[in-house]
Amino acid sequence: MHGFLIVGTNEKKKQEKIEKLAEGRDLVNFELQKIEHSRELKKATRFKTNRKKIFVLENIDQATEEALNAILKILEEPGENYKFILTAKSANKLLPTIKSRLEIINVGQKGPSKIALEKINKFLNASTNKKLKMIENIKDRNEAMAVLETIIFLLHKRLEKKPKKNSEIILEAQRTLSRIKANANTNLQLTNFVIKLDKG
Repeated sequence: MHGFLIVGTNEKKKQEKIEKLAEGRDLVNFELQKIEHSRELKKATRFKTNRKKIFVLENIDQATEEALNAILKILEEPGENYKFILTAKSANKLLPTIKSRLEIINVGQKGPSKIALEKINKFLNASTNKKLKMIENIKDRNEAMAVLETIIFLLHKRLEKKPKKNSEIILEAQRTLSRIKANANTNLQLTNFVIKLDKG
């Protein structure tokens, strides 16, 4: 492994882990939110170096899917003497391809409540019409994002049972979440998500 993913909401513990993993190496803090940042990271890691460097990419769960896809090759085949530490409050929103390339270190990630998980379970097992009725009442952007985040969390736990189907739903939920975060119409996005979900 050339990199680590530190997951959790405890900032102090995250920082302690970063410092411990970085012993004897130069730390380089790097922003990774947009595709332009990925291009800058590629440039920064293109050349060989005799100094051991660790690039720290914080809060990658807020990065665009495009930006994350662009760094897959760097994480898989980094230059000599380069390592990476990525941090995220939650691993649920991250692409499985990113997580598979990193050693995951959990420093206290809070999951959804039992009631929220039960509601989402009921939603996923409902017919298309029932799903559409359930989302009709969701007008608030934050509530919509919480629903999608819970779906992603729950299906990550079930990846082993139906890897292909659950991966597809996770990716669609992540896309819908990104569009809602970018101020797209909440109800329209949730409706499209339900239709795509039940088509698959």
